[in-house]
Amino acid sequence: MREYIENGAHLGWLIDRKNQTVEIYRPNQDVELLEHPISLSGEDVLPGFVLDLRRVWQIYSVSISEVKLVAQASCL
Repeated sequence: MREYIENGAHLGWLIDRKNQTVEIYRPNQDVELLEHPISLSGEDVLPGFVLDLRRVWQIYSVSISEVKLVAQASCL
């Protein structure tokens, strides 16, 4: 993400679905870490844009549950 910022990006989000965290990158600022955010704002870079993360977190949880079920079924 730093490379994007160094090459002119004004905002970067690194979304970690497993840990439900987001690292926010901005020029000339420290990385901001959000834990379990519900949404992300486009700030002044994308005025009015809001990314709803509830579905992102939900999809990951369902995927993990399905993998566990498959693993358990294969052990039977």
